[in-house]
Amino acid sequence: MAWSVFLSFAALCALLNAEPVCSCVRATPGTPLAGTFSLTSYDAVFEGQVIERFTPRGLPTDDSTDRYQAWSEVRATVVVGRRWKGAPPDTVFVRTSISTTMCGFEFTPDRRFLIFAHLYEGRLYTTKCSPSTIWGPHAEELVRVLDPPKPEPTR
Repeated sequence: MAWSVFLSFAALCALLNAEPVCSCVRATPGTPLAGTFSLTSYDAVFEGQVIERFTPRGLPTDDSTDRYQAWSEVRATVVVGRRWKGAPPDTVFVRTSISTTMCGFEFTPDRRFLIFAHLYEGRLYTTKCSPSTIWGPHAEELVRVLDPPKPEPTR
């Protein structure tokens, strides 16, 4: 009995010390951004303000894939501003995994974001592995890459 308790405790400690499931590679701060992403990799790239973050509660009540998928993801309602790729409407839902250990992106209501999203089965998705970011110096640097300065006209 004591041996099984010890093994259970050891297994729990191993799980707590395990690396997160999501292990994407992000650009190292201070390195050039131009080569770290490509617009062709995403279906939609836009600036937006999160006005609502919906997180489902409770477990799904049946075994359908749609119910499980809806339960395992967060849905952010985003008012779209500037668009660099795709043609999202003025207000969209952007989905992500419910947990950051499953590469879920951290949407915060009343904050502005630069969002790089994939279209899957008619829905927009992003992850923390994408260049998506809360608005700030990093987002502004990405926008400079997205909107490079126009060359001066030659005379």
